[in-house]
Formats: sequence, structure tokens, C-alpha cells
Amino acid sequence: MLVFLLNSYLKVSSDFFNRNQVSFLSFGIYFTESISNRIYDRDEGEYHEEFVDEIICINADLVSDNTTQDGIRVINMFRFMRKQPFFDKLKNKNKLILWCDSGTHFKNKELMHYLFVELKAEGVRVEWNLFQDKHGLLKITIFKII
Repeated sequence: MLVFLLNSYLKVSSDFFNRNQVSFLSFGIYFTESISNRIYDRDEGEYHEEFVDEIICINADLVSDNTTQDGIRVINMFRFMRKQPFFDKLKNKNKLILWCDSGTHFKNKELMHYLFVELKAEGVRVEWNLFQDKHGLLKITIFKII
């Protein structure tokens, strides 16, 4: 799929225009993880353990043949992402900070219900932010989990 996208500008025949359309939803997931460092103290002659918070980033692009721009599609993609193995690391996180563009697929009652009712029932607090319209930012949804 990526090769098709990168080379699509080279195709000017009906090959390009007759392909099935797809839509993307990009996620940037940032979270902190405590990393244990074992440090040797030469003066005392023994090891000490020190914990450092490290920022982890996971980028994921979901490709779908569903090209509708509605809240139900976004919710289904959120649910899909939360079922992925890397989300197991985030089970103990209880706050979700969400940044997204101002598209109607992000500003609707279905998504609000999912974020503020369903996730709240699971013990997840949500902070929802929107990028300014036509601000020039990439259309990307960013998760930050605390």
C-alpha cells in the first residue's frame, strides 16, 4: 500500500483513477515508562537502583476501505487500536489526552459518548483538544497517555 501511495503521482492512466479508495487515520501514541537503571557506586562498593521516566512513542497508521468520515468509523478505529498488544503496557494508565484535527468525524456526539461515557466507565479520564482549523498542521490524531 505504501508503494502505491508513493508512486501514485507517476500513474496518469486509468490504473490510478480506477483503484479502490482508502482512508487513513494516523495515531501518535506517547506515554511514559519507568526504566530501571542499576548504578555502581564506587565509594560504597555496591549497586543502587534508580528509576527514570522515559517517553515512549508509537506511531500507527490505520488504513481502511471505509472512506466515510463519521464518528462511528473513528470509534471503531480507537477500539481496534486499544486491542493491539502494545496497549497492554498502557492498562495501568488512567488518563488519555487526545489531540485531533477539527474534522466533523472528531466533532460529533458518538465520539463524545465513547470518550466521556464509555471510557469513563472503564476508569479512563479524557482530555480532548482540537487543532485550530486550517492551521497548517498535519492531520494526525495524537494520543498521550499518562
